[in-house]
Amino acid sequence: MRNAAHPYGFAAFTVDPGHPGGQTTMAVTYYDVLGSGGELSEFESFTLKRLRRG
Repeated sequence: MRNAAHPYGFAAFTVDPGHPGGQTTMAVTYYDVLGSGGELSEFESFTLKRLRRG
């Protein structure tokens, strides 16, 4: 992910480990940092899912 109009940003992660036999999920949201005041603007988000073993 890259937004050429705003070269600085960060990604925030929310992890749910789930339960054995269920799914583990990781939600990722990337924010642009705008201006010298550090205002945030959501640029992109997605969720990764995987079957939890054990």
